[in-house]
Amino acid sequence: MKNRRVLSLILALVMVFSLSISASAAVTVEWSKERYEEAATKIDKVPADLSGKTVILHTNDVHGAVAQYAKLAALKADFEAAGATVMLVDAGDYSSGDPNVSFSQGKSAIELMNAVGYDYATLGNHEFDYGWATLDANLKNAKFTVLSDVQYQGKDAFAVGEVKDLAAAGLKLGFFGLTTPETATKAHPGKTAGVAWPEKADMMKAAQTAVDKLKADGADLVIGIVHLGIEEENVPNSSRDLYKEVTGIDFIIDGHSHCVMTSGEDKEPIQSTGTKLVNVGVIVIDNATKKIESNCLFDLANYTKEVESVKTISDRVIKEVDDEFGAVFAVTAVDLDGANKIARYHETNLGDLIADALLWFVKDGGMDAITVPANRVIALTNGGGIREDIKTGDVTKKAVNTVLPFGNTVKVVYVTGAELLEALEASTRSFPMGGFPQVAGIKFTIDDTKAYNEGAQYPGSTYYAPKTIERVTIDNINGRDFDPKATYAVITNDFLADGGDTYYAFAAASAKFDTSIPMDEVVMEYIKTELKGTITAEKYGKPQGRITIKEDPIKAYSDVEVTAWYAPALRYVVEAGSMTGTAADKFAPKATITRAEVMKLIANMAGADTKPAAGEQWYEKAVAWAVENKISDGKDATAVSTREDFATMLYNYMKMQGKGFTGNWMFLLDNPDAADISEEADEAMHWMVMNKIIKGVDSAGTLAPKASATRAEMAQILLNMSTVK
Repeated sequence: MKNRRVLSLILALVMVFSLSISASAAVTVEWSKERYEEAATKIDKVPADLSGKTVILHTNDVHGAVAQYAKLAALKADFEAAGATVMLVDAGDYSSGDPNVSFSQGKSAIELMNAVGYDYATLGNHEFDYGWATLDANLKNAKFTVLSDVQYQGKDAFAVGEVKDLAAAGLKLGFFGLTTPETATKAHPGKTAGVAWPEKADMMKAAQTAVDKLKADGADLVIGIVHLGIEEENVPNSSRDLYKEVTGIDFIIDGHSHCVMTSGEDKEPIQSTGTKLVNVGVIVIDNATKKIESNCLFDLANYTKEVESVKTISDRVIKEVDDEFGAVFAVTAVDLDGANKIARYHETNLGDLIADALLWFVKDGGMDAITVPANRVIALTNGGGIREDIKTGDVTKKAVNTVLPFGNTVKVVYVTGAELLEALEASTRSFPMGGFPQVAGIKFTIDDTKAYNEGAQYPGSTYYAPKTIERVTIDNINGRDFDPKATYAVITNDFLADGGDTYYAFAAASAKFDTSIPMDEVVMEYIKTELKGTITAEKYGKPQGRITIKEDPIKAYSDVEVTAWYAPALRYVVEAGSMTGTAADKFAPKATITRAEVMKLIANMAGADTKPAAGEQWYEKAVAWAVENKISDGKDATAVSTREDFATMLYNYMKMQGKGFTGNWMFLLDNPDAADISEEADEAMHWMVMNKIIKGVDSAGTLAPKASATRAEMAQILLNMSTVK
């Protein structure tokens, strides 16, 4: 999928080109789902009359937001009161992610889902956090049907699909469920013995088989309830891949990515509610036509109704957790950032604190089991395991358990420097990633302008090892030079130590040992003992600069492919400030440019004042400057520029700088369409070709001098010009 990060800071543009920045522009690039969220259709009131309609309400990635279930039950009742036949389904990750469900190891989630009245659910990767035996025992109490392609001991553990006959509505709905193959490394490998998640080929085959059977069994519509996600790291097992490869699916209810969306990037019928039951998915089906007539999200923010019987259960669950974890043990003077996935693509102050706690516990906490020198000990934990913020004020055990809800223990692995570098490269292959490292005792740099060089697939994983190290450079280890041949002790969590996420290099480590101490207890002890119960702004007010990311500026633009031929050129002009986007998230590389735009760009390159006076067109000063300096004749300023036209104007600018042909010259073009060049562009095109600034539009060297010039071509020309001495 195309990049889902946008610029958080972009200069306001009044025109397509700008050269007002003479040096490289500093920008902050952040990953965001705004392209989905801003386009998502939302409602906050139940339609008055839904007679003759069937409504599918759906949730995903609830992650212990148990207080919302009473609202969900009331919403379900409201849709039924409006005349609809209502189905309620969930796309996974309801058993884990917050002390309100982890305290009971998922049992309380099943109790509440029964009380609300779910019909179907699939399994998310976090359903396996407590092991197969616990999950199996919990699901024996479920009053809803689980649909999934998960296998246990070589056999299907659940039905993949089922037809629901809604006789009163005269409708048959076919549902099927899929669980991401990433679960093999997204769940603790030590807790899932005997469980298997089919990889792409088998998953797609199982899905197609299920869809075909549902159709054969009379389903009017086929709905996927899947926990696959839409992020780059989910490819090739994403919900978008599913819709593209499996025929016969009418709609996909998705989970895993925590994305708020009512359609896919290419308008695929995929919907997801985000996380924590902030929204509820709504799919409206007309019973007469047996067609989906609309889909949207219901925003629960201002919805106040609750079903008392469900609230009684959630209140009891919350009280049990509060009684156990509610005591205040520390105070923080700053917000500690972990929510909204920031820890999956940037160093955060909370990530620093957690890593510091791990390092303190083993390195400085009195343990003498480490067998390498102290200067070769580091700590690393995955950003995907940091689930929430800690806000300024009192800090409770519940807050720490909400941040670290998975019960991971502290483990030490011994790896070579080369293996450590491999792990860092693999875990930062794209953004965001659950494996993104939060660290202590190490500083490293990620060059996001470089592509991940994919090698062989890791055994038992959906991830691939790096064939070569391209993106990551280790700057130092505890202030000392990095040695790829040296042995380092990495203090981490047992999930990563056993090969979770992208950390196969840790699973294959030469030696390791488990302290058996839970991470949350280590973090609390660090705050109480080392920090004396106070988290200060001086120490954790901001990230400490352990990770440097060289951002790729072109990933801000949703219409730019980072592997396209023009990508290096766009990267050059954006970094240099030579060209910017036509909008915050659009570069329009294939759009044509006008002669005025070229003149404006050149005038800005020369440092001329092109700001229009009151009542002037944006290009008037630039055109006047271009005429005065013999860059152009200024005619037909608003016409689309041809390739030979912008080559001539740029050549005239080069001559201003003392470049270009001087005196007599002779250079013959052997390009197949050289004769098509206009007489007035002849010298410019010769010089441009001779200096390899213009190289033709195909392998034959066709110059296409009369073709319209595009923004991408302009960027490429500027890049090529930068190499001319």
